[in-house]
Order: sequence, then C-alpha cells, then structure tokens
Amino acid sequence: MVDKQKSQAALNGWRDAIAVTHQMAASAAPVQVSDEPKRYRLELNEQQLEDAKKAFELYARVGLGQLDMLVDLVRMDVVVRAGIPESNDERYERVEVLQAKVDDMKRLFTGHSPNASYGIHSEHVHGSVKRVWDLYKVVAHTRAWEHQPEGGDGVHFRAVTPTGDAPPASLSRTSEGSAAYVISMNDSVELVLTAAEGPSEEAEKAVHQKMAQMSEAYFEKNGQAFADRAEYESRCQWHVRTVGTATLSL
Repeated sequence: MVDKQKSQAALNGWRDAIAVTHQMAASAAPVQVSDEPKRYRLELNEQQLEDAKKAFELYARVGLGQLDMLVDLVRMDVVVRAGIPESNDERYERVEVLQAKVDDMKRLFTGHSPNASYGIHSEHVHGSVKRVWDLYKVVAHTRAWEHQPEGGDGVHFRAVTPTGDAPPASLSRTSEGSAAYVISMNDSVELVLTAAEGPSEEAEKAVHQKMAQMSEAYFEKNGQAFADRAEYESRCQWHVRTVGTATLSL
C-alpha cells in the first residue's frame, strides 16, 4: 500500500512539472530566426593566400571561357606528365598539341576564337564565376597595396566593385602576434609551420632544425643524382622565411 502511494505521488509530481513546463513555453518569447546570410572567416598564411588567389583566378577565367588557362598549368609544370621522360623539344611539341585541342574545345563549347572570351558582366557568365572573380579581385587588391604601399596605376590598385550577387568579401591582416615559417627549397615551398604566439628565437631555432632534417632526408633519398654533398648544397638551396597571416571574411 505504501509503495502504491509513493508511485502515485511521484506520478503527480511529474504531471505538475510537465504542466509548469507547458506554461513556461507558452509565456516565453518566440525564438527569433535571423534572415541574415551566414558569414565565415578563413585564416591563411601568406603562401596559402597566394595559392587561393591563383585558384580564384583560374576558376573565374575558365568560367569566362578562357580555357587557355588549362594549358598554362602545363607550361608552368603545375600539371606534369608522370613516368615518361621527355626532352624540352618533346615537351614543347606536346604543349602545342594541347593548345590546338583546347582551341577546338573553346570553339565547340563557347563559340569563341582562341583569343576571345566572355566579359565578366555577360549574361552568359555563371553567377558563381562572378562571385569568385570578386574574391580574386579582393585578394589581388590587398596584395597590390601590401607590395607597393605608395600605390600605382595598375588595375588592382583601384577600388573593388562587386560584379556578383554576394556581399563583398573583406581581407585583413591578422594580429602581429601570429606568424608562419615557410621552409622552401629553390623557391619551392616544402612546409609551412605556424607559431601561434608569434616569432621568437626558440621558434626560429626549432624551424631551422626541422629544415636541416628535411634537407638531410632529401639528400639521403636523392643523393645519387649529385656528384657529392657540395654539388647538392650548391644546387638545392634551403631557406626559411617568416610571413604574416591574413583573414578572409566571406
């Protein structure tokens, strides 16, 4: 009998709690759902920012019908032929064949001659191409003023006017407290290390130790390509440089 009374009391308690919850929900202010579009922030080091600029430009220009950009990737050795050695003459001939095929593709898909393309304001240009073109302009504009603070006559020094339907993006340097160390060999970036608390003697020492390890590992793997250690060190120049970071708000 006692257990039954306890069970009934517990049940009544749950009913009271549920009733109070319903009353609170009924009297609570309605949840406000914002119609504002979502915004994002992407933090990049200097090398990543340059790579992002190249990617933005590539997508936008190909979207405008400038398919020649694909050939440029081959000319710059971004796209390479694997497993088959070739001379410079053979490579040149192969690039020329590729250029002719791309010209044919351009006529087939856009109706344009090799040196023609759509303008950015054309109704035939996809909306995403215009938005990415705006991102490219924002990055190029900021980098132009960083490299030449006194300004200049180049197109990237002009104020950026959006062509797409998205709010303009913004790009700014992050606080000087953060930094990145870029390890490169012969101007080719091999590794980027971030120092969250900024540059310091301790961080630089650790980065140079890492570079020495990478150089040694490279020589052990590819040493047969060099007559001796001296030739390797003269042909493979390893460097460390410190760069800042940037925040791209989209």
